[in-house]
Amino acid sequence: MKQFMDKDFMLTTETAKHLFHDYSKQLPIIDYHCHISPREIYEDRRYNNIAEVWLGGKNPDGSYFGDHYKWRLMRSNGVPENLVTGDADPYDKFLAFAKTLEMAIGNPMYHWSNLELKTYFGINEPLTPKNAREIWDKTSEMLQKDPDLSVRGIIKKSNVKYVGTTDDPADSLEWHEKLASEKDLGFLVCPSFRPDKAVNIQKKGFPEYMDKLSKASGIEIKTAADVCKALNNRIDFFKKHGCRQAIMALTMYLLKNVAWRKPIAFSKRQCRAKLLQRRKSTNIRPPFFSLLPENIIRKTLLWRSITPAQEITTRECTNWKVLIPALI
Repeated sequence: MKQFMDKDFMLTTETAKHLFHDYSKQLPIIDYHCHISPREIYEDRRYNNIAEVWLGGKNPDGSYFGDHYKWRLMRSNGVPENLVTGDADPYDKFLAFAKTLEMAIGNPMYHWSNLELKTYFGINEPLTPKNAREIWDKTSEMLQKDPDLSVRGIIKKSNVKYVGTTDDPADSLEWHEKLASEKDLGFLVCPSFRPDKAVNIQKKGFPEYMDKLSKASGIEIKTAADVCKALNNRIDFFKKHGCRQAIMALTMYLLKNVAWRKPIAFSKRQCRAKLLQRRKSTNIRPPFFSLLPENIIRKTLLWRSITPAQEITTRECTNWKVLIPALI
């Protein structure tokens, strides 16, 4: 009987096997979008169990780390949030994921997760609720004792040569400085600029974040133009620390004729009121595409060709600006 996910998994022709085993398999990985924190890399963290690796937990600032694709799959299966990102027992979370995964054959997550078990733990059978405890015990022991399964060990075992962490513009990058000072690390770790918090005006804590960004950049923020100056300042800072890329989850609307120097409304009530007013009076398009100010796009090398949507042409798009702090 053919082994579950053997060495030729998804390689259906001799040409495919030749190209993968003789060429692609040996190539180094350039991981330009990594969610491992630079601090964990520097301290060479050891995870206590596979739930910490796969499902993560809560950061000191209240945000969560972990594989959000696994979270999404569990939520789609009706798993209570306490077992996804909550404070439930780690094994109970893992068991809930095992029950979900068993029903996800055909979903890339099924292959993804079982390949991880095979590659890093030598487990050659699919994860199910029946073998969950056995797999839990084996992976927990290996994570705590195997030298190849600390954070640095996993990176080296995966033949990763470049790690682009995900970093906030207001970050001090102190852990990157410490990593850069290490000799013979074996791989390069650089920050990636992710300014989501600077544009998510609708989220809790936005005014406080503006204060944090202002202090980090040394620029007093009163208008949207000031936000752009602050971000440009931090881009320069990131560049000095090896940053060559940016990443952003854009979910904003595009607005025309924006008053860039209008003072920012910091209170949640003001922001919501102004946003509702703008939505009623301004020609707003669906969030099919969003643009940062052109100078930031050029500076972070984010610019790429625009796919026109409906009647909106590329020329029109280049004259639009993204909704960031009270461009409203």
